[in-house]
Amino acid sequence: MLFDTGASGILISQSAVDKAGLSHLGSFEARGVGDKGARSAFIAIADTCAIGSLKYKTCVFSALEGKGRVAGDEDGLIGADFFSGYLIHIDFQKRLLHLVPQPDRPPNPQGYDRVIGPDETGFTPVFRLGHGLYILTKVNNKNWGLFLLDTGAGVSNLDSAFARLSTKIWGNNYINIKGISGSVKDVFEADKAELQFARFKQDNLGLIAFNLNNTPEHQDFRMSGVLGIPVLSMFRLTIDYRNGLVNFDYAFK
Repeated sequence: MLFDTGASGILISQSAVDKAGLSHLGSFEARGVGDKGARSAFIAIADTCAIGSLKYKTCVFSALEGKGRVAGDEDGLIGADFFSGYLIHIDFQKRLLHLVPQPDRPPNPQGYDRVIGPDETGFTPVFRLGHGLYILTKVNNKNWGLFLLDTGAGVSNLDSAFARLSTKIWGNNYINIKGISGSVKDVFEADKAELQFARFKQDNLGLIAFNLNNTPEHQDFRMSGVLGIPVLSMFRLTIDYRNGLVNFDYAFK
């Protein structure tokens, strides 16, 4: 399964559910990249599951109906928020995921303020909408937007409407973009774009652009782009879901 900061919980295929002999419970709609809209999905529950050395009881999965895979070649996705009770360290070069339990804190019905501890003074604040972590990013030193941190994205891309504010884009019929909701019809290629986020600037040639805001949750909140694995893999990432903080440690310095 794909470890995906852009996904939530554990999402698997119907074939994986049936192979494990799990029951189909309830129904809901799942949406993602693609123009075919929502896909039918359901819940499945296993008595136990194991992820690496971690073992869980009463594991809840989301599953997509049908014979196809979840997306691409993967049998499923594990959202990084599944481990939100831990401080998450991701080292792409060593291919390691290290989890450090967060300390307990007393219940507070009013919620908690973001806390930047002495070990997190260099961390960058991010915004969280549901499972998504969004970081302020500036394109070509012109416009700021909220970009999703997405280790499950094979490329970094721009929302086509936002891209037009900072660079030129043109249609490209030879690029195939496909996600949970099928293929994307209108795909564009953008001119050179410099992305500025946290303490870093990154030049990207030929960024892909398409409509990233075709789902109901993005009618009031608009996503400007996605920082995918080509950008994120240049860093050792530390994610603190509790306090909404991410550290980008450049891996090649």
